[in-house]
Amino acid sequence: MNSITHIPFRHLDRDGVVRVDYLQNPDPITSGFDAMRNACKQLNFDVDLCTLYPTANAAVERYDGTGYRKLMGWIQFVVRCDILNGVTNKSTSIDGGLGNPFFAMGYPPELYDAPMYNLGNSDKLIWIAEAFLTTVPTRMNDHTIQFLAGFQWGYEEFDFDGVRNVNILPVNQIDGYSWNNYIPLLNEKFSSLNYEEYTV
Repeated sequence: MNSITHIPFRHLDRDGVVRVDYLQNPDPITSGFDAMRNACKQLNFDVDLCTLYPTANAAVERYDGTGYRKLMGWIQFVVRCDILNGVTNKSTSIDGGLGNPFFAMGYPPELYDAPMYNLGNSDKLIWIAEAFLTTVPTRMNDHTIQFLAGFQWGYEEFDFDGVRNVNILPVNQIDGYSWNNYIPLLNEKFSSLNYEEYTV
């Protein structure tokens, strides 16, 4: 299922391309989980359980802009559908943790994510991430966060007869209308920032 996806974008009148490397996690060392072994042990997570799951590495492969034009960010949302006894509980979160909605920022930024065993007490979990390359609020854009590019990825997991099963979902490019769906959540969680709706 390993794949490479290229997604074009345009930012501050310059063209660019995002490259998404989408792989099945080969081992804890490659994905860096070995560096978190002690922390995961305290949380009762076995880092070796990461090996069946997808990893997503998204980076700006080419961008015609230079200097301050290169400042961008990644915002990622995770939709969990936990199924237990035939009942589905759906939740959506902003996959940040920096005190703002950004998963990463930089000149330009890079996103790397490697989920692992998340089933918990559910019979089945459908885990879907939608990641968006965006502007970072500065004077260049009237302090507004705008959509530049996006992609969706994820997996399904369930236990069957005591055996863990993981189905990796395909990676797909998504457009700015998907971004618009999350603006209410962004306004709720980080109301001090400005978010621009995508229009053609």
